[in-house]
Amino acid sequence: MRRLFADEYSEADQASLDPTIPVVPRDGNRVGAVEIPAGWVGIVNQLHADLTDALGDYRVISAGDKAGALRYLVDRRSDAVDALIANAREATTQICTICGSTATPANPPRCERHPRRSTPHVIARPPAA
Repeated sequence: MRRLFADEYSEADQASLDPTIPVVPRDGNRVGAVEIPAGWVGIVNQLHADLTDALGDYRVISAGDKAGALRYLVDRRSDAVDALIANAREATTQICTICGSTATPANPPRCERHPRRSTPHVIARPPAA
């Protein structure tokens, strides 16, 4: 199915990813890839704020949807960082990837307005875009 940016799909959450999210420069493979579902932007922005508080500087290696939940790989880890990411991952399992409404856990989680197989994948523009 086609992948769109949120600003190309009127039903998507139009919130922007925090432009200060630091991403490892892309090197031609998955490193540096940030493909956050539009409906998860609020959770990712809060996670970024929490990680900044916990770590100061950090960089995202890759981020996106994996198996119906947030994948957020960073270059610095600790038990506290792992817990923050795990909490955000768990929260995304019940949030529609399109609009951010409450959803049934699935791969990907979707609300009744945005059923799987009939709604395109919609992602937020990456921080550097």
